[in-house]
Amino acid sequence: MDSIPLSVDTQIDELIRENKIHRFAYEFEHTENEERKNDIRKILNLLQGTKEQEREEVAKNKLSKIYDNIDKFSLKRKWSKLSISQKQDRIKEYLELSIKDEKVRQGVKDKLFTMLDGGKLKNSKLVDYDVENGKIKSINLEATDKKKGESKKTTKKTKIDSEDSE
Repeated sequence: MDSIPLSVDTQIDELIRENKIHRFAYEFEHTENEERKNDIRKILNLLQGTKEQEREEVAKNKLSKIYDNIDKFSLKRKWSKLSISQKQDRIKEYLELSIKDEKVRQGVKDKLFTMLDGGKLKNSKLVDYDVENGKIKSINLEATDKKKGESKKTTKKTKIDSEDSE
């Protein structure tokens, strides 16, 4: 091996790679199916041709995919179980999809974030949240006004339905 000491993970990855090369080389020698031999050739070329930088990049990509999956999975919970930052992220995404005018979007976002900070958007009565897709379907602001018993409405029609919810 190299003169640079390798971490245990890297050593294990190298051993696994070498074992795969050995296994596929053995299978290549003993396989008569030409289609399978072509597949094995491609696999061996990939395994033998990868350089350390390429392997590091592959490892980074794998980690990135794992983190993305964790993020997606963490959003597939009830609205009330999401953290404040996750709720803010979902609200931003929802508003970008449903409100095209930047000034209006910013105003609604500020109001929603204020409500969120005040604990008014804790439950799913006001926010219709799709747990399967991890996206907001609609936000009903009228219910908050009715809850307070206020006679004046703060918005015209404040129930915002997402255009892309279907």
